[in-house]
Amino acid sequence: PVADQVVRIGVSGDGQMGTINGTEVVTGSTDTQGQYSAILTSGTTIGEARVRAELLVLDADGYRPVHEDQQVIDMIVPEVYLPFIMR
Repeated sequence: PVADQVVRIGVSGDGQMGTINGTEVVTGSTDTQGQYSAILTSGTTIGEARVRAELLVLDADGYRPVHEDQQVIDMIVPEVYLPFIMR
């Protein structure tokens, strides 16, 4: 892990599958331990959300990804159990 590296994290689905820190894509710098954290909040659609992380470097043309990883997360509807009341 390396500190002060620029990373970009995004989630598929136009916000319907979920958001990261309230948006589809976030960009930030790693901390002194070489880590960057963000909060994934589920959206309104059931299915597979693809979360992609990229390590970016700056060159003459701007920032470009040099490393990337992707994870698929199954977004499901949580089951809600309501109490049964008889009169």
